[in-house]
Amino acid sequence: TFTAGLNAGLSGTTPLAHLTNAKSCDTSTLAIPGQVALPGGIGASLASTDLIVIAGDDERPVSDDGTFSANRGAGAPILAWVMRKDGYAALIGFVDPAATSIRIDAHSSAVALMYMGLGSAYLPPPIKRKLIATLDAAAATEVLAAVIEARLRANPRALDAVDDEIAAALKSALSTVAHTAAVTGMRAEIKAFAADTAPAAASADAAQLLNITPSEQSGLTLLQSPDNAG
Repeated sequence: TFTAGLNAGLSGTTPLAHLTNAKSCDTSTLAIPGQVALPGGIGASLASTDLIVIAGDDERPVSDDGTFSANRGAGAPILAWVMRKDGYAALIGFVDPAATSIRIDAHSSAVALMYMGLGSAYLPPPIKRKLIATLDAAAATEVLAAVIEARLRANPRALDAVDDEIAAALKSALSTVAHTAAVTGMRAEIKAFAADTAPAAASADAAQLLNITPSEQSGLTLLQSPDNAG
């Protein structure tokens, strides 16, 4: 039994049930181990201990070896921002509840920029995860990642400062990947999903469900293909 304190507005005793088959909770499943990998050569100006990882309402410190632990959450992958404690974004990636680990580096930053540039925030979770995997494997992403890494070496604030070279490389990468069969083929999946969940949306032009439109993300203008094809 226990006695409820008067400050709770209760008094007396209440019997507690004895759980004969109680099992301990494995709290390790509630977190995902992560690694922040800064481009080589910028450690002196951007130490890991100056960084935090923000994903949704979860904010985690980064250890001196670049490791961190993220809240697993549930549902679809969400963007994760590696921020300096003085307020600017250093890298971008994702926290995926289905993942066993997270790596945030120049490559994940390229995937994240392209993901945002394709207007993907409101895609249904299964298609969102598929798109991220497609962008992760795309050759255009590797090209963009190389530019991001080089520019970060020159200026650790490059992602946050609307760097011209990154913006130009992003525009080129978006133009390339938006016309690949893997990305264009997702429009039919999105439209089918919309038909099942919201019939009114299914009548919309499928091209508007996964498109490229000019937008700004955390101060970085995402430049799009000039014909707005997507």
